[in-house]
Amino acid sequence: NNVFPQQAIKRVETRNWKSNYRGILAIHAAKCKPVDAIVYSQIRDVLLRDHGANVAAAQLSYLERGIPCELFGVIVGTVELVDCVPIEALYGTEYDTPLERACGDWSPGRYGWIMKDPVLYGRTVPATGKQGLWNWIED
Repeated sequence: NNVFPQQAIKRVETRNWKSNYRGILAIHAAKCKPVDAIVYSQIRDVLLRDHGANVAAAQLSYLERGIPCELFGVIVGTVELVDCVPIEALYGTEYDTPLERACGDWSPGRYGWIMKDPVLYGRTVPATGKQGLWNWIED
């Protein structure tokens, strides 16, 4: 696989459950669904303001269409999960940004999975997903 380190634009994945796992996670694109128009608008504004047109153009193209159908059921890269905390612990911290709020559900009672070192694969890898965390071994 060709791999491409990425600048971490989104650093928090919000979930309704806690994980004790720490380490590398494969990023599985499991849905073919466009982003809600209001959420898209919020993300667009933040990306353009904070990251400039070049970064934003690639991200926005992806968001406008949702995950392309050819990316349904594939691994697109990896990220390292370094912490998992109650979302309330992130309120008012460096992680509590307009972009993070637009990209996740920051409601009380949820968890913030802190991610770092995202890597985008140079090609997609077919994989059948499952609910929760699951072991994946690349062929």
